Amino acid sequence: MASITATVTPPPLGFGRTILLVAASLLLHALVFSVLRDRLSGPAPDTDMPARTIDATLIVETPPAPPPARRVAPRRPPRPKPPPPAPAPVAISQPVAPVEAVDAPMRPAP
Repeated sequence: MASITATVTPPPLGFGRTILLVAASLLLHALVFSVLRDRLSGPAPDTDMPARTIDATLIVETPPAPPPARRVAPRRPPRPKPPPPAPAPVAISQPVAPVEAVDAPMRPAP
């Protein structure tokens, strides 16, 4: 059974439509700016603005110095642990087997 698939693509936007959309956008922007021009700009430059004065004084007092930081005594490093006692020497009760007896069976562990 065979299946058929189709790809649908919209037609390309023509050059005439593009010019029409750009022109409509420019006209809309010009209309908005012409209506809102007076609201966007400040008062006309020929009108006198009332002068505003601000009285300010300079504060010369310096704030009090913060209290000195607490000094903390440095910690001592921990004392090293004493070395473990040396192991006691083990006494050998039997002499070591000679090299010739390597093929001999092993002794059981004590």
